[in-house]
Amino acid sequence: MFSGCKTQENIFKGKDKYSSKAPDEVGTLTYENNNDYNVLLLKNFKVKYASPDRQNTFYGTAKILRDSLMLLSLKAPMGIEIARVLLSKDSVKVINRNQNKAVFSDYNYLFNLLGFRLDFPVIESIFNGNFPEDYSFAGDNRKDSSNISEGLYSGIYYKEQNPEELKFEAWVIPDKFKLYYSRFYRKRNIKVVDIKYSDYEKIGGNYYPGEIDISHINQGDNETQIRMIFNNFEENSDKRINFTIPAKYEKIKLN
Repeated sequence: MFSGCKTQENIFKGKDKYSSKAPDEVGTLTYENNNDYNVLLLKNFKVKYASPDRQNTFYGTAKILRDSLMLLSLKAPMGIEIARVLLSKDSVKVINRNQNKAVFSDYNYLFNLLGFRLDFPVIESIFNGNFPEDYSFAGDNRKDSSNISEGLYSGIYYKEQNPEELKFEAWVIPDKFKLYYSRFYRKRNIKVVDIKYSDYEKIGGNYYPGEIDISHINQGDNETQIRMIFNNFEENSDKRINFTIPAKYEKIKLN
């Protein structure tokens, strides 16, 4: 079991040393440097949500079984759990404490809730700072996207099973080869989500993002912003998942 502390440094030092590397090389080095763990716990992180019609602050904990499951517990500021979410590669299960309901669905549920489509590998990568898995290099897209001056460009990537559904491009931190900025697109290369990773914390031989900023602009040019702040990471091997639905809850199956 490891714990970690945050360090302040110039995260872009060494950029010139790697500036000659092609985007696919940068992507490969970043993928090879993904955090290696069995189970990752994220304790008591803070979430700030802002959209044109509402603003909320709540807290959460997460347990990630690498490449297979993610359990999220979301709490109100007073510490009362409002929802528990279990994500797998092909399903979304939600216990809604406020409405005494349990919902069983696929990732269309999150799309309808958030307004943008993300799959399990991408959601997992948002929390653990890893380069998304199950995506393949598609080329250099810098001429068609605004340049992120900091970081090394790693190219644009697509999912082989459905290349037009979701694509992303990324910029990474030199030397560490960890994600700094990623941008996701849906069909016809319409930008969907921007994600910025910062304040990395070292735990053992791994680096995890201490702060993540997510920005989504919908078709009406309305922006939704989500900021997640993490300060307590733990790696262990306990794979037990607590997702018990009370018998009195209404069970709803969608899709």
